[in-house]
Formats: sequence, structure tokens, C-alpha cells
Amino acid sequence: MKKIILIILAVIIIIGTAAAFVLLKDNLPEPEPVAYDPGEYFITDLKDSNGLLKVDVILLITDKGQKKFYEENNYRIRDTIIFILRSKTEKELKVDGIKGVLRDEIISSLSNEFENEEFIDVFSMNSPFSKQEDYAMSDVKMKDTKSMEQAVIRSHDFKTSKRLSREKIKTLSLIYENYTRLIGNFFSTTLGISCEANLVSVEEQKFSDYCNIVPETSYFAVIRMTPLEGHLLFSLSPEVGHSILVNLLGGGNEPVTPGYKFTEIDLAILGKVIRQLLPMIDEAWERIAKVRAVVESTETNLQFAQIVPPKETVVIAVIQMDFDGIKSDITFCLPQGLLEPLAHSLNMEPMTEEYSGERHDDSYKDAILEKIQPSKLTMKAILSETTIQVRDLINLQVGDVIQLDSSTKDPIKVTIGDIPRLTGELGYKNRYNAIRINGLNYEEESDNGQ
Repeated sequence: MKKIILIILAVIIIIGTAAAFVLLKDNLPEPEPVAYDPGEYFITDLKDSNGLLKVDVILLITDKGQKKFYEENNYRIRDTIIFILRSKTEKELKVDGIKGVLRDEIISSLSNEFENEEFIDVFSMNSPFSKQEDYAMSDVKMKDTKSMEQAVIRSHDFKTSKRLSREKIKTLSLIYENYTRLIGNFFSTTLGISCEANLVSVEEQKFSDYCNIVPETSYFAVIRMTPLEGHLLFSLSPEVGHSILVNLLGGGNEPVTPGYKFTEIDLAILGKVIRQLLPMIDEAWERIAKVRAVVESTETNLQFAQIVPPKETVVIAVIQMDFDGIKSDITFCLPQGLLEPLAHSLNMEPMTEEYSGERHDDSYKDAILEKIQPSKLTMKAILSETTIQVRDLINLQVGDVIQLDSSTKDPIKVTIGDIPRLTGELGYKNRYNAIRINGLNYEEESDNGQ
């Protein structure tokens, strides 16, 4: 009898426990859905059409812990979604209710791909497909931004794409190769040391990626290129800035100390150097557009030089400087918005035309003459020359006579910049000594084989 009672009690306890578990399970809060962004826009061609479709998709998943797994398999997610979008025609995307069809197909395909039911909804960048009855996915601007009720699909124009074509990147490379040559000559003459400048790369990146790789202690200058809209960002690495400073101030060309920060005096000197580089920017760009570079601000913290949003695409030109063995970089960051007005000018034709040698007019000759005409040269008239011994030089007294190697009738040598170029004879004009030019003299240049 006691055994029967114990068995009945055990059954009652088991049944009660199971009932409590069911009741508690029903009352447990459901996990909060998590949004998962599979990356940048999906761009694909349409079936039986020349049009392109561009859309931003965000997925809703149930398990937050699986987010890392999906990040590692993001390529599978993107391939699945692109396959679905590519299977649609332009006509199908204009049909009412297409949002529900796309939503169900994407969820079903992803669930089969990963063999789970964690994908519960699909959203666009603006609105969930399941909540927007008349929303068709496309890359167009709505006439009424407050209402997303209608949209049309248009063909994608690669000429006005946000990404620059390879042709335009080549043009920018030529521009900054020219600038590289100019600043190499500038620093060599200004600092009095051997300085080499080489263009390393010109490529597109996200501004956030640029911010991650540029040294935190760099010197930044926000530059406006009038009449263009927007700004470009110029940066000097700590090594380049330090080399400029120590050579300008007469110090040795020693490596910069790790963690070196520019002082207020350093910043003032570098600011003047940067302003001397601005005309070279104008000269490098003059074949594409007439611009005038102006420094609007200088910073030592990149957070205060955010010229565009982090996800904006920018063009980064990297120039490696070599100051007697100390190497580091100068970079230019050009936003897409700055380059958009020049989209039709950034092609290879005007640049290659100047280097092809097919043009034989005198425009280059005139331009060069216009540049060098204001230059000042030193001209000397050398009456005669002779050599004496050091002891005679030491014992020279007032009234001593030095015998020269030429007579008064011999031609006088005239030098320009210490190079003999002209010959003449001594005379007078308006009661002043003067030299009358009689001819050209290239004998010394020929003798030196120049």
C-alpha cells in the first residue's frame, strides 16, 4: 500500500513540474529581434532589361548571439539576395505587392541556406517591405520625400556614379605626379638637403578607413579650392613635419621621437610652409580647372577636421617624402563632392594631349617665357683676370700696380649668372662707365662639353 502511495505522489510531482514549466515558458519574455546590416548597397542588373537595381537591405534576426556567425558568412547572404533580385524583371518590380514577394523569397532562401528560422523580416534603408504597400526598390529620388508611395526604376549611369572611373583616377594620378615633382624641388631648395618625392598611390577609400590609418599626431590643413564647393584635407606625418622643422632651423636630420607632438612654434612655422605649397596645388590643377587653394584651418586632431561623414567615399593621394633617408608620407584627401563639378573634365584627353607631342604651337614657349620674364639675373662685366702668389697678395700696398693679362683693346667678358654669355667693350654713356655688347660668347660652355 505504501509503495502505491509513493508512486502516485511521484506521478503528481512530475505532472505538476511539467505544468509549471509550460506555464513559466509561456510567460518568459521573447528575445528581442536584432537588425543585421549585410553591407553596402546591392547593385545588380535586371532580367531581360538594360536597367540596374540599387537597394539597401537590412535583415531582422532573432538570435543576437548569431550575429558574428552571419558576419563571417556575409558573402553567402549577399549572394542569396543578389540572386533573388537579379531574377526579377523591370515589369515585375512595378507590380503592386512586389514587396511581399521579395520579403518572403529572401526570408525563405536565407532560411534554407543556413537551415534555420532566425530570419524574420527584411527592411530597406527607409521602410520595411512588410509595412510599405506601394514601395518599389530603386535608386531614384522621390518627388515627395515625405511619402514613399511610388518609385520608378531607372537605368544606372556609370558616368555619374559615385565611384570614379579608372580613367578619372589616372587623371588624378597625373595631377599629383606633377605636384610631387613641384614639392620635391621646393623642399630640396628650401631645406638645402637632398629630398625625393614619389607618388605612391591614388585610390578611393571610405573616409573612416582613411581616419584609421593616418597617424594621430599628424598635422592637418583644411583647404578650400575656390571656386569648387567643399574642402580637401592635407596632412603631414610627424616624421615629415619634424624633418621640415629641424632642417629649416639648422638642426641635424634626426629621426623623430616616438609620440612627438608639435609645439605652438612648430605649428606656426609649418603653417607658413603649407601656405608656400598652395600655389603648387593651383599649378598642378591648372590643366583641369583654374582653382585657388586657400587654407581655412589647421588642426593636430583629426576629430576637428572631419570634412565629410565617415561612410563618404574619398580619393586619397599618398606622396612619400625622403629627407636624406628619413621617409614618411604626405596625403591629400579629396571628397567626391569636391570632384563632382569636374566629372566631365577629369578625363585623359587634355592631359595626354599635352604630353603626346602632337601639338606644335608656341603656347608652351609663350607660357614658359611669361613665367621666367620677371626673374632677376646677375650680370657682370669682367675687365680682365690674372693670378698672383699669396705672399704678393699679403704684401699689397696702396699704390702698387698689378699687371693684367689683357690689354685695353681686348674684348670684355660679360657673364650672366656666373656663365660667360656675351662679349663687349668698355665705353661711356651719359658720363657713366658702360659696356657695349659686341657679340655672343659660348666658348667656355663648349669647352666644358655642356
